[in-house]
Amino acid sequence: MHADYQIVEKLFRHLIDRELGQKFGPGYWKQVIPGDIRDKVRLRAESFLKKHPHVDPGRYTTTRSRLDFCDVPDYRKILSSKRTRELFRAYFPSAEGLAAKLVHFEEYRNARAHGRPLDEISLDLGRSASAALHAALHRALEGDLLPDDGEGAPSHDDTEAITPTGPADGREGDGEREPAPPAERATPTSRENRETSRAADRCIDPGLLPKELNKIWRKLAGLYDVSTPEDVQAVDPDRFAGQPGVGTIYVDGLADLKTYLSEHADELAASMALPATDESVNVGAKYYLNWIELGAEDRKALRKIRTVLDLKVRVTANQVLDLNLQEFGGRKGVGEGTLERIRALRRRIGVEANRLADQPELGIPDSALLVPADPRPLSMVEADELLTRDIDRFMRRGPPEDGQVLRRRWGLGCEGETLEQIGKGLRRTRERIRQLQDAAERRFRESLAVPPESLRLVVEQHLHSNLTELLPRLAADFSSEECFQDFLSVASSRPRRWIREAQRAREGRFALVDEYFAEHESPAPIADVLAFFQDQDGWSASQASHSLRDLATQGRLVMVAGGLVPRGMKKGAALAHVLLMHPEGLSWSDAARAVNAAGYSARHLSLERVDGEFTRSPHLYLAGRGFYRHLAHLALDKSRIPDILAELRGFLAGRPRQTSKVRDAQLRLWPSGDPDYYALRHVCTSYGEAYGIHGSFFSSADTISLHEEHETVTTADYVLTRVTESAAPMTREEVQRQLTTSSEGWAEFLLARLVDEDRIIEVTRGHYLDVPRSLKMLDNSRMIEALDVAMGISRQAPETAHDDLCDLVNETTGRSFTRKYVRRLLVEHRRRRGVA
Repeated sequence: MHADYQIVEKLFRHLIDRELGQKFGPGYWKQVIPGDIRDKVRLRAESFLKKHPHVDPGRYTTTRSRLDFCDVPDYRKILSSKRTRELFRAYFPSAEGLAAKLVHFEEYRNARAHGRPLDEISLDLGRSASAALHAALHRALEGDLLPDDGEGAPSHDDTEAITPTGPADGREGDGEREPAPPAERATPTSRENRETSRAADRCIDPGLLPKELNKIWRKLAGLYDVSTPEDVQAVDPDRFAGQPGVGTIYVDGLADLKTYLSEHADELAASMALPATDESVNVGAKYYLNWIELGAEDRKALRKIRTVLDLKVRVTANQVLDLNLQEFGGRKGVGEGTLERIRALRRRIGVEANRLADQPELGIPDSALLVPADPRPLSMVEADELLTRDIDRFMRRGPPEDGQVLRRRWGLGCEGETLEQIGKGLRRTRERIRQLQDAAERRFRESLAVPPESLRLVVEQHLHSNLTELLPRLAADFSSEECFQDFLSVASSRPRRWIREAQRAREGRFALVDEYFAEHESPAPIADVLAFFQDQDGWSASQASHSLRDLATQGRLVMVAGGLVPRGMKKGAALAHVLLMHPEGLSWSDAARAVNAAGYSARHLSLERVDGEFTRSPHLYLAGRGFYRHLAHLALDKSRIPDILAELRGFLAGRPRQTSKVRDAQLRLWPSGDPDYYALRHVCTSYGEAYGIHGSFFSSADTISLHEEHETVTTADYVLTRVTESAAPMTREEVQRQLTTSSEGWAEFLLARLVDEDRIIEVTRGHYLDVPRSLKMLDNSRMIEALDVAMGISRQAPETAHDDLCDLVNETTGRSFTRKYVRRLLVEHRRRRGVA
């Protein structure tokens, strides 16, 4: 589906000959043509004549015939020289656009002339350039007859020259023609006859022919002006066999070529029809234009269309095809160059549309000028492959500055950077980098071979799954998961928070699993788990199903015969799950062994209990020293909780600072132990604040108060209170029973600390009393007499030790006071008697 490169070259030669001949006369060859081109043509003509001695050398002495030995770079140089540029400006307004087209056309022409393969992108660019040049030259030669290049063909010197195809890429002898009889020439193309010009628009693309037939085609095209299948079928094999250099192989090959063209007529039809210059081709389905696959001139046309029409969205193929060029050309800032670019873009669209229509099995090809705009089913594997390829292609072929900004923002092959960091590296402001990023992301979206709508559909279906695992090749290129999520939001044309919030919500599924199995035994029915997910988070059945599948893939759920069994939960939820299945409760070590053996927890539980680690768990409570139970098995009638808390409020209202230890409140209000200390602590923790009771359960003494910001009552405060309120000196064993711990050493430590702080006194061995009440014992007459005696002895014999005085007091009173206590009493007695 292309204009024959040979016809384009003929039109170029005729236009150059006509314009230069009219301006400079028949002798323009020496006046205008650069010297290096004249020398090159002379050498090529001499070489050609040596190889073809039967050709009359006089045929190549005219200016028109010399142009037949010029190649595409020569045309470009002649058209763009200072002396000739103004002559051709009317036909080619943009010198840069013409140069770009000639570059693509030259690559395309050389590949076709010498049977070399072309990649899809170069092939499309070459075809587009060929079509654009063909249309521009036809307009330039409107009303002129294209010379036949044979005998009798018009020339400025009125002499005829045959038309060899000179070696366009500098190779001697490639593509040369033998003179052919005039009767076998193809009918000349004329702009006066549009039906005749259609023959030039139905040329055979040699690249679509098998390699052996391509060789026959090259030989045939070197001898005859053939371009369409009809031209080939009209060639007489006998006359062809009589041409110089044509042997049996070529004659047999001509028959094979004719047979191939007949059998593959339908298959080749798409490649043998170009849309007319001023006619649009409706591509049917809606297609977006792929920005990165557009040539430089196509991009200019696309930018002009978006600017003039004020389009904020991606431009579709049909928008370009349906554009009224006459009306569009009257807009401000739209010149002939823009219109020419749009016409060339239309031809490229026609080429691509036919290719996609004829090869639907390709889906989205590697290089696609047109990308289907309608969403289509897309798997995660396909999305992974397509997006990985699209990133690589954009970074290689897109604008270098775009690639640099996106690489550093997305962390592709490096650490992701902020706008400020990139700005410092590129010596730009933060705002300028943000503008560059926005423009680069827009161009990247327009270059995607996978439509954003299709990507959005497939990502939305798996938002509650681990996208880094579903798109492993793609995710591996990014330095962080956040950068990867930013890229997906750009590629799918959604706000950045869209995927980030969805992935954070995905983390919430783990908490949902923990919550469910902390309250339900396993194995749990799949239907029940799905229903729980839908009720708790408002998910659809599809999202809940995807979530369960993702959790199973990660090993968080294991499917067994009866349903689902959890794995890798948090320690508190795993412990609650085990206790739920043991109504009688378990010690810490037994519960930890059960969790570790079943693999319920993500972490190994130590068999040594950690105090307070699960005291605030909403699913379990400490039911005794190192003994845990699930709340479902709490031995307390929940209907009693309001009454218990009401009694507790009354008790706290009469306490100093309206504060008390939980143990003290439990012993004072419910001496029978119902509720026990652990049940009461759980009630205060879970329901207390609703009744204005605030707790502090993080110190060594659990404290409750009517004040939210209350001073914590420590264990030492609690011991002091109990000693003070005791009717008689308390023993160490009695203090120990008041504490929640069974450690005798802990009680002894607290009592010793209070003695050192002089807050209590050890009256006798293992018996403790608060200081104020102990001093009241001085009113006892026997004690006073004993102290007086001790003081007299002390005055008579200063060297007498306090130990001896203590023994004297104990002997006098018949008691066994401690030495520290006696010393304290002696000091107080002296103070009262006024003795120094």
